[in-house]
Amino acid sequence: MGDECRVFVGRVPRASTEEEFQRIFASSPGLVEAVLLRDKETGASKGSGILKFSSPAGAAEACQKYNGSLTLAQELGPIQVRIADRDALRLQIPQDLIDCRGPAKLFVGGLPRSNWTEEETKNLFERHGTVIEVYHIKTKEGNFSGASMVKFPQVAEALAAIQALDRQQVQGSPRPLEVRFAQKRQPPALGAPQQQMGAGFGAYPLGGGYPQPHMQPRPGTYGAGAGVPPPPPGPRVIGNWTEHFDATGKPYYYNTISRRSQWEMPPEFWPPGGHHAGFQQNRGPKAW
Repeated sequence: MGDECRVFVGRVPRASTEEEFQRIFASSPGLVEAVLLRDKETGASKGSGILKFSSPAGAAEACQKYNGSLTLAQELGPIQVRIADRDALRLQIPQDLIDCRGPAKLFVGGLPRSNWTEEETKNLFERHGTVIEVYHIKTKEGNFSGASMVKFPQVAEALAAIQALDRQQVQGSPRPLEVRFAQKRQPPALGAPQQQMGAGFGAYPLGGGYPQPHMQPRPGTYGAGAGVPPPPPGPRVIGNWTEHFDATGKPYYYNTISRRSQWEMPPEFWPPGGHHAGFQQNRGPKAW
C-alpha cells in the first residue's frame, strides 16, 4: 500500500490560479502534485482541486491539517479536504474517516497464536504511531485466535501501520499479517436486527450491515435486482465465493450465485490437508 494517494479539495475560489492553489499546500510533506479541476470544454475552474501525495499517510496528514481549518473565501466557508473517493475505496478507508479526523481502528489477522501477548501486538504497532488500545480476539475455547483489534488516535498513523505491516510475516505465524481498517456499522439491510458485540462494541455489527448466516433474507430479496448490493469483495475470492470478516475478526463467506452468506468455510478455501474451522468471538472488548 505504498502507492501515491490523492486528496480532494473543495470550496476553492473559482478565480484562484494554479500557482495560488499550489502555494497553499506547498509545505505539505510528501506532496507530489497540486492541480485545479477544470471544465474540459471551457477550461474554467470547477472550484475544487486534487493533491497527489507519495503515500496514504502523507495524504491523511494533509486532510487532518487542512480540512475545515482554512478559509479561502468567506462566502464559501472553510475548505473541504478529504481522501479522494477512488483511493478511499482502494485503501478500504471507512466513509466516516475519509476526512481523516478522529481515531481509527484496525483489524489485524495472521498473528502468532502461541505465546503472543497483547503487549507484543502493541509493541509491533507502536513503531508507526500511538496505540490507544489493543484487543486480542479469542476462540470459543478461550485461546488467542491470531486476530486482534488495534486503535490509533489518527488515521495517518493507522495508514502508516497498514503500509508497513500488511502482508509482512511475523515469526511464529503460519501466514502473513492482514492489516486493514475495521468497518463500522452500515444501515441494517432489509430491516434485519443487528447482533450486539458487547459493551462499547455494538457499533460493529456482523458483516457491516449485510445479512449474516443467522439472518438470511428470503431467496431473491438480496443482491441483484433487490436494490441492496452484495458485500464488496473481500481479501480472497475463490470460484463463486468471497471471504469477508465481521468486526470481531470472524470470517464468513458469501456466494455470488446463491447470494447467501454462511459462517462455514467452503471447501474451496480449505488449506491443503483438510478443513480449517473459523474462530468465534466470545468476549467483548474493553472499550471501543
